[in-house]
Amino acid sequence: MKSRSPLHVEVTRGPLVENIHQVVAVVIDKQKKVVGSAGTPDYVVTPRSCMKPLQALPLLETGAYEALGLNERHIALACSSHKAEPHQMEVLKAWLHQLGLEEKILYCGPATGHTSLLTHNCSGKHLGMISAARQLKMDPVGYGKFEHPFQMHLRKYLTEITEIDFSKAPHAIDGCCIPTYGVSLQKLAMAMSLLLSDETSNPHQKYFSKVFESMQKHPEYVSGMNEFVCRVNRVSEGRALVKTGADGVYIGFMPQQGLTFALKVIDGAVQAAEAASLYLLKEYGALTSEEIEKIQGSVEPFVLNSKNEKVGVIRVQSMS
Repeated sequence: MKSRSPLHVEVTRGPLVENIHQVVAVVIDKQKKVVGSAGTPDYVVTPRSCMKPLQALPLLETGAYEALGLNERHIALACSSHKAEPHQMEVLKAWLHQLGLEEKILYCGPATGHTSLLTHNCSGKHLGMISAARQLKMDPVGYGKFEHPFQMHLRKYLTEITEIDFSKAPHAIDGCCIPTYGVSLQKLAMAMSLLLSDETSNPHQKYFSKVFESMQKHPEYVSGMNEFVCRVNRVSEGRALVKTGADGVYIGFMPQQGLTFALKVIDGAVQAAEAASLYLLKEYGALTSEEIEKIQGSVEPFVLNSKNEKVGVIRVQSMS
């Protein structure tokens, strides 16, 4: 799949095409070579929560992970967009208690309808940052500010391990109140391909592998139990992983094929991002048609009315 035109995700109602969502996507191999694309690979996005697997690395590299006696569930939560489900909250509360800090240290706000800051779907990432900052002997107060020493450290670290200069990348504020950066889809996919790398000479390699394995083994801590991200991992038994960002950004991993993808639905439609992710996972052999049916209920997911009747389908059209 290589096309200058984006993928089109069509949403039908009866015989009519009601909506069309354009999707820009790029697929990268372990050598960071583009093996597939739809649209412009240098399309710039704000990766949002797709960056969490890389943002979680300092938790390990600083030694905070070992110093605090954490386990793979903590790493998975540091990479997560969780739903404050009971098993997730139990680990998050224990983690905060272990740090000996009050909840007000968290730089994010609470999830909608809640008062606890730990309910925010990025709180695991925030606890990871606080843990790493403490291990670096930094005052964690205000760790989410662009000019805080930890954010400066994180930019330097991410610049070192990726081919992205985060000191020069345009930045804004993410939904969880920390900085987010403008990155091309190709550079994003290349950066994420590090998690599938097998270059044993790379001093960071064991940390890359640990983050990936933690997401692979504990999908119930990476997203809500019934959400798309968790279903993909569980049904494929780890042969396919996806991670949502926000506003139609997704990354995906196909470890057996050695491939990583990044995509963006131009209008931000999440349902279209899920459909496009399934399309890529099937296109490159990471999921079978039967597995896709288990994940979504149908290869072409149905549009339902309020009586749960099927009134349309969602389908991906390749423009190649």
